[in-house]
Amino acid sequence: LSLSAPGFETTQVNGIRVELGQRARVDVRLKVGSVTENVTVSATAETLLNAESASVGQVINEAPIHELPLNGRNFLQLAQLATGATPVGTGVSPATSWTGRSNTTISISGLRESDTSYLLNGIETRNARFGNVGIRPSVDAIQEFRVQHSTFGAEFGRSAAVINTTLKSGSNDIHLVLFDLLRNRNLDANNYFANAAGLKRPPFSQNNFGTTLTGPVWLPKIYNGHNRTFFMFNYEGLRQRQGITSTALYPSAAQLKGNLADDSAGTGLFPTNSAFCQANPTSLKCVDIIDPTTGRAFPGNVIPSDRLDPTTQKVIPYIPSPNVATASGTPKFPTFNTAGAPKVLNDWDQYNVRIDHQISSKDLIFGTFSRSDETLFRPSLHFLGGDNFPLADRLWTFTYNRIFTPTIINEFRFGYNDSRTFRLSEGSYGKDYAKDVLGLKNTSSNPIDFGIPAFSIAGFGGIGSLSEAIGAEDENFQFSDNLNISLGKHTIQTGFQISHQRYYQVTDFSGNPSFTFDGRFSGDPGIGLADFLLGNPYQAGGAFGDSTQHLVTTYWGGYVQDDWRIHPTLTVNLGLRYEFAASPREINNRSLYFSPDLGQVVTAENGV
Repeated sequence: LSLSAPGFETTQVNGIRVELGQRARVDVRLKVGSVTENVTVSATAETLLNAESASVGQVINEAPIHELPLNGRNFLQLAQLATGATPVGTGVSPATSWTGRSNTTISISGLRESDTSYLLNGIETRNARFGNVGIRPSVDAIQEFRVQHSTFGAEFGRSAAVINTTLKSGSNDIHLVLFDLLRNRNLDANNYFANAAGLKRPPFSQNNFGTTLTGPVWLPKIYNGHNRTFFMFNYEGLRQRQGITSTALYPSAAQLKGNLADDSAGTGLFPTNSAFCQANPTSLKCVDIIDPTTGRAFPGNVIPSDRLDPTTQKVIPYIPSPNVATASGTPKFPTFNTAGAPKVLNDWDQYNVRIDHQISSKDLIFGTFSRSDETLFRPSLHFLGGDNFPLADRLWTFTYNRIFTPTIINEFRFGYNDSRTFRLSEGSYGKDYAKDVLGLKNTSSNPIDFGIPAFSIAGFGGIGSLSEAIGAEDENFQFSDNLNISLGKHTIQTGFQISHQRYYQVTDFSGNPSFTFDGRFSGDPGIGLADFLLGNPYQAGGAFGDSTQHLVTTYWGGYVQDDWRIHPTLTVNLGLRYEFAASPREINNRSLYFSPDLGQVVTAENGV
């Protein structure tokens, strides 16, 4: 920054750093002197004031991004350093439950996680379905990011908190970063339950690797490209295999054939008049299994083979066999008799590219492309009981900055974001077990719902696949323009945002049939094995049809803001913003509800 005036020394201030989202002011005193004299000042934290805005936030710049240890290299971990920011645990919110990840969202100032807007180069990447961030750029590709909340300028909208991130640009020098982080189980302790089950340490391997290259683009002189065009390329990959010690209680082979008094797996149910029960009258194992058709107990707690339900018998091949020895006749149910270490699979590949070009001293353009593909598979101890959580994102951004005069600057942005987030069964797109194996009728014919029907037997581990398929693809076309004008004591900013969104979602609840057994029909509440063998569920669920929807909507926002410097020590921020978010419209008229007033179903076509 160079300042000069007749009769004063020319003063130059070096090392000014304007952080992301900051309206900075540098106060400089000119000394009386000859116009031929020059004074050079180095900027300090005290030199650069943030007195122009009442915005509350915190900037995380390159130093902590590069120097703080991050297990997982996720920049949202650093966002937790900001005041009022806290992580959201898995299972307590839609985003963490349906994406299978606890590192894609953050709660700020006690707000819902979906109330946080995630901007990358000024373009919104927040997923419309679950509210999670789309692109989580590699920390090596980030220049800096800012967490803003509570109060901020009128240029931001659609949320109560903003995490504003920018990708780094190239420079005149070539910079290359290579890294490879390898972890395995060699120095890990064994899990307590794995030790109890006689299992070895669960397998674990993690390889996190990548590169970042920045520098200039030397174009032929005819294009005047030298020292005007710069690039940044970043790639990061993750390969993780982690065995999770899983334990559960499952019936013995004899019990699945009807002999519920068998105790070879430590789960037997003895008749109340048996010798065991006479010696242990308070034992939970002393139960008479009742025949629901007669109201009398099955002799010896053995269900005849001709009474076993043919449908549930077809499920038995998909029930795990106990593999942990238990003491026969134990007076209470064991914690588990089956153990294993199925592997969680987590693969991630991400690319970030940025090209900057200085057209002239007044015109700057830059564009970026980011691509992320994540595969997360969480297995289960039982066959086809795992969950798949595919997550993918494509982001294009373009920015054009134009300096019309020293007091008038315009910024135009365009962005296209394509985000895909799903939770699927391990059996999705596989075999139709409900129809082809179990012979069930009126089940879903959508391959996304396929899997083994879920059988929940009270007192025992799970059987079957996830009963639902849920997710969405979100396409977002965004345009924005911001004009800054400096008029003496007034700094005026005005602009608009337009976001056209296409949203393709599927919500197939109970697409894979489910059955629940709790023992109420066989006289043993809390233990559902006899009801299962007899084919008497107390609850069943299923659905068929097609729940997919193609929704479109357009968001409009406009604002004007005046930062009025009334006095050198007093600045007033005045802003007005107007937003209109139209209700989504289903293009195939598949949004509907029943109107009691009209006595008919109302669809999107006729006025939903």
